[in-house]
Amino acid sequence: MARTDDLASLAGDIKEMLGSLEQSRREVLAREAQLRNITDNMQDMIRQTDASGIILYSSPSYKTVMGYEPEAFLGKSAFEYIHPDDRHRAKTAFKKLINTASAGILEYRSRHSEGHYLWVEAIGKPLFDDEGRVTGTIFGTRDITEHKHAEAELNKYREHLEELVNKRTSALQEVNAMLKLEIQERSRIEEARARLADIIEATSDFVVTTDLHRRLLYCNRSLREMLGIGEAEEISSIPIADIHPEWANRIIIEQVYPVVIRDGIWQGEAAFLSRTGREVPVSQVTVAHRGTDGEVAYLSTIARDITALKQSEEQIRKLNEGLERRACELSAVNKELEAFSYSVSHDLRAPLRIIDGFCHVLTEDYHDKLDDEGREDLRIISSQCQRMGNLINDLLDLSRLSLKEMLLEDVDLSQIAESIAAELQEREPERQVSFAIATGLKVRGDRLLLQSVLENLMNNAWKFTSKHSQAKIEFGVTNINGEVAYFVRDDGAGFDMTYADKLFKPFQRLHTIKEFPGTGVGLASVQRIIQRHGGRVFTEGALDKGATFYFTLNSEL
Repeated sequence: MARTDDLASLAGDIKEMLGSLEQSRREVLAREAQLRNITDNMQDMIRQTDASGIILYSSPSYKTVMGYEPEAFLGKSAFEYIHPDDRHRAKTAFKKLINTASAGILEYRSRHSEGHYLWVEAIGKPLFDDEGRVTGTIFGTRDITEHKHAEAELNKYREHLEELVNKRTSALQEVNAMLKLEIQERSRIEEARARLADIIEATSDFVVTTDLHRRLLYCNRSLREMLGIGEAEEISSIPIADIHPEWANRIIIEQVYPVVIRDGIWQGEAAFLSRTGREVPVSQVTVAHRGTDGEVAYLSTIARDITALKQSEEQIRKLNEGLERRACELSAVNKELEAFSYSVSHDLRAPLRIIDGFCHVLTEDYHDKLDDEGREDLRIISSQCQRMGNLINDLLDLSRLSLKEMLLEDVDLSQIAESIAAELQEREPERQVSFAIATGLKVRGDRLLLQSVLENLMNNAWKFTSKHSQAKIEFGVTNINGEVAYFVRDDGAGFDMTYADKLFKPFQRLHTIKEFPGTGVGLASVQRIIQRHGGRVFTEGALDKGATFYFTLNSEL
């Protein structure tokens, strides 16, 4: 009986418990219905996922906002609908949410059913099981596209404002910099003006400023001292006519003022009257200064005392007159020299030819009647006549060098030297002489005269190496103290440098005729030709060690 009572009591308890459970289930269902009703009618979107991001639930608001049926998301990855550029960032935030079990907020772009993207803000929270393990997430998502657009517009407006502020700041900085530069420039201009005023005041030139009524406005110290104007004297009370001689005033009235007003500048010569009454000739420049209306306001004149120049011009004029007289005299002398040369050429040659002719006649007609001494005397007379004829020829050639007009052209000295060397070797092929001739030596000058120079120098080298069984003659160029010098060098008889100054004088010889024949005029001709080319001739040598003859030419011919 007791056991039956216990079972009845237990059954009552179970029934009571079942009633309570049913009540609880109804409350849960009611609460769930209430929550679903709330979520179904929310503007924000609710989404539940598992721990891997697979969608388990989407609220109906996805249809309203994103254009999708809520069931379309079920079983799909939540990341599938996120913009590719935002997907990695969303996955990283989701992992952090799962791993740290803490809430998070993320903004990203989500694809609308029509294909475009909306900006959304998602607030995620983890979901736990009874043991506290994270089993999934729930996200509340809100469309913030308009907010983003507004924010973008706001950012553009802010950037525009910042740009305007920056431009205004830059403009202000530029204005400040320009003001600073202008202040500095004004300071420099004022400083320059002060220096210019000091320079104008201290210069030895004359500086004067006048107005269009020919009144003095300014005179610098040099002009005041020359005119005798005191420092404290009021210059505007001095008539400008009083500081010039009459002829200079006429130039100023008739030329200076009209030209300066029309052209803005006048240059020419005038004069001032010094305090002693002396006329001071000047070379002057007068310029016009115009006002803001474009009209000439005043004139400035800078003048330089040309008294010394005028004196020099007078001296030059007198010198020119003297040179003209001298030129006439030289012309007369040249004519006399030409007449003398003609006389020498004809009147002196004739007796020599007669004497030489009679020597040949006596030698041929009286050969048997003359002894050896007589025949030798006739030979000597004949050879001396020939030598006198050569001397006359060389003298005539030397005198003509100064009269011959020079024909300037490009001359190849190397080619001329090679031609002369070939002629010398052809003349005496038995001699062993080696030539070293530099190539490409070209100058500007008279071809015939320069050929005469090389012929004389190379013939001399050939002659003074004749005593040597083997010899060397060289033609080249060198640099002596920055000057280009051409040279002919040999290893022949040479000479004593003590007597080098005699070499270039006519008939001055350092060797006897028996040793080395010649008239002694060749080097004098060389010197005269080189001098006509604006150069000089010099030499160096030693007895039995050869000689070198140098010559320079004016490169500007």
